[in-house]
Amino acid sequence: MEDDPVFDSNGIRPQQPVCYHLAIFLICFGGTNALKSATVITISEGSVYNYYERVLKAFHQLNY
Repeated sequence: MEDDPVFDSNGIRPQQPVCYHLAIFLICFGGTNALKSATVITISEGSVYNYYERVLKAFHQLNY
């Protein structure tokens, strides 16, 4: 999953490591809302949604 192009940065700033994306995904998937997750981890609520979406896309592209 780490090599999935969805985690490649297209902007000036590099993206956080995939493990951060996965951690946010698991926290939200476990039932915690995005705002609370963002507050605890000190990132923006929008970043929480972006991380969640990237992990979902990577899961969908995995070959079984």
